[in-house]
Amino acid sequence: MYTLLGASVLGFDLVRRSGGGAVASLLVEAMALTADDLPLLAKAQPLGLLSGADRAEVSDALERSPMVAAMGEMSRLVAGGRVTEALHLLETAPMAGLPELMTFVRDEVLEVGADEVAAAAAEVVCDAVVAAFHAPTLRSGLSEQLVEPWAAAQQLLPRRALGLGPCEPEVVALLDRLSRLDDRGWARLQQAAQDARALGGWAPAMHSATWAVQLSGRVREAAAAQLRAVRVLVDAGVTPSEAARGLWNFVSGALQASVAGDLVDEDTELRLVLPLTSALPTP
Repeated sequence: MYTLLGASVLGFDLVRRSGGGAVASLLVEAMALTADDLPLLAKAQPLGLLSGADRAEVSDALERSPMVAAMGEMSRLVAGGRVTEALHLLETAPMAGLPELMTFVRDEVLEVGADEVAAAAAEVVCDAVVAAFHAPTLRSGLSEQLVEPWAAAQQLLPRRALGLGPCEPEVVALLDRLSRLDDRGWARLQQAAQDARALGGWAPAMHSATWAVQLSGRVREAAAAQLRAVRVLVDAGVTPSEAARGLWNFVSGALQASVAGDLVDEDTELRLVLPLTSALPTP
């Protein structure tokens, strides 16, 4: 379900989740790791000191299936005439969950395969992701234990930033303009997103932009841009409802097209980028 090429889906889930901004930032840092970093990261044994009860709590967090639970609950609410509550649940229900996110880290971010060192390093990253993903529900002491190896390794690893490709200046400028919006600016952007949504055509334009990203070999760069956008929207206080009602797609599509801005066709740029940039204050 979660892939680097389809990072917009992951971003959609994270931007609507408490703690999603922290998860997104952690994933961006993990994506910047190189093969030289993995042996140091692999030396940590995050679960080695956990008690049986702690391990059971972590396992329980991994086994939760929010979409299955949400679909059942939505059916119950609709049957009981509680349509508004069902709609709210639909707006906040994730496309996938933590197990899929763990697979994403191992297979997409770190490309573990049969490499034992990479596998051990991935466990350090995964435990930190579990702590961030379930920050509201895990006991604070357990969260600290899960994050500690990753935090300690970060102090020793070189600080690296994953580049955003040949169009990085434009992408960074767009993220910066979003990060500087005040409440009134976000309200204008929300209205612009609704106006753009009414036009239709988002899905084929997004497909075109994603195809350009793939053909140009900028998949990781585009994924990093999507995850950085999650952090911007979360820090701005965008609500799950606002994100679900078009704002995330509005921002996500513009970034996807901007990463391949030198390659996308004019129609794709007009549908995805121009509506967003036109709604932003002049830089």
